[in-house]
Amino acid sequence: MYSLALIAILTLAVRSVSAAPFTPYYKRQVTNNTGPIIRFEMSFENGVYALPLEVGTPPQEFRVVFDTGSDLSWIPSIKCNSDICLKSNRYDPSLSSTAFCEYRKVLEDYENGRCVTAELYKETVAFGGSPNPPKFSSFPIGAATEVQHFDATDYLGYFGYGNSEALYSIRTALNALPDDYDNGLKKRDFGDTGSVGPGVGRKKKRWFDDTATFTFGIDPSQFEGDINYFDLPTSEKECENKSIYWRTALEGVSLDGKHSCDLLPKSYAKFATGTRYIKAPPVHADFLHLKFGALYNVFEHRYEFKCSEQANVPDLVLTFRNYKINIPAALWTVPVDPNDISDKAKCYSLIRRGNEKFKEWTIGTLVLREFYQVYAPSENRMGLAYLRDGASQATITSA
Repeated sequence: MYSLALIAILTLAVRSVSAAPFTPYYKRQVTNNTGPIIRFEMSFENGVYALPLEVGTPPQEFRVVFDTGSDLSWIPSIKCNSDICLKSNRYDPSLSSTAFCEYRKVLEDYENGRCVTAELYKETVAFGGSPNPPKFSSFPIGAATEVQHFDATDYLGYFGYGNSEALYSIRTALNALPDDYDNGLKKRDFGDTGSVGPGVGRKKKRWFDDTATFTFGIDPSQFEGDINYFDLPTSEKECENKSIYWRTALEGVSLDGKHSCDLLPKSYAKFATGTRYIKAPPVHADFLHLKFGALYNVFEHRYEFKCSEQANVPDLVLTFRNYKINIPAALWTVPVDPNDISDKAKCYSLIRRGNEKFKEWTIGTLVLREFYQVYAPSENRMGLAYLRDGASQATITSA
């Protein structure tokens, strides 16, 4: 099962049931005296979480990627005339009584040459699929006037969970819920903005056509043992003037603890649900793959090697201040053609060259889906725990 959780003391817990119909809903419950949980379903497609989003008053509907690694939320604007925008719903601020234009633009770059230019607004935003969802007022969101190289047909846009203003808007809305909100369960203080904890099932093709559920509130039934917490930076200066959400200090990267990258001082990792890849500074990505004979394919933007050598690929080890995460090679190497069993069959790595500065690594869903995740901005930390069903293949040990 997939499960994801956000906390702050607000938590978001997500789990998925493969092949289940996509039926978004909210449900409030109490679990093991931990307080109320607001549960919401979304889909898990191509290694990312996608959810329905309502923007404006009256609401305009969209489907977007839920990304803890982004500090920009955006949806396509009525001013965007590219083919991908014309195939999607487009946001028209003139139809919303709560739209506030900030008269500023922002350019955001993503992997594989994708980028957007967006006009910034403050708006009322809510997760879709419920007759009475919490509404996040003065939520920062961009109306994208230019969208380049996006090709997903089922969703277009981002819900950036790495923005401090967005986290404040969510926290404020949840704390303002009445005591009798949804089924009359007593409301408790949700604290600050939440965090994410996913549990992942053991389907062979885990990044296609699944549903997922996240919750505001930690659900102990979804994980076992302790939650291992990673401290966030105390300021943006510690992460190259980027948002501190959701980043933590990274002290080492190696293959089986033998071939170690020479990291720069104050290197850090970003936990991002908006990509399935691990992304590394190019010099380090080249170094790791050279150690087991993988070569870079400039046309496919990935490292490839013979599948006959897959069993010899060492595990990836990420070392943080208090913990080590061991990621078996089976999680980050896959065949180009699963049906090709010849001696010439090619495999490729899910560790990619990043386009960030030399200090930032991105940890995507190929790792995060192995754990129950907790994001606690009010405590300046995020956490990972083992899945209740014993499905975690990656391991966490003390550093």
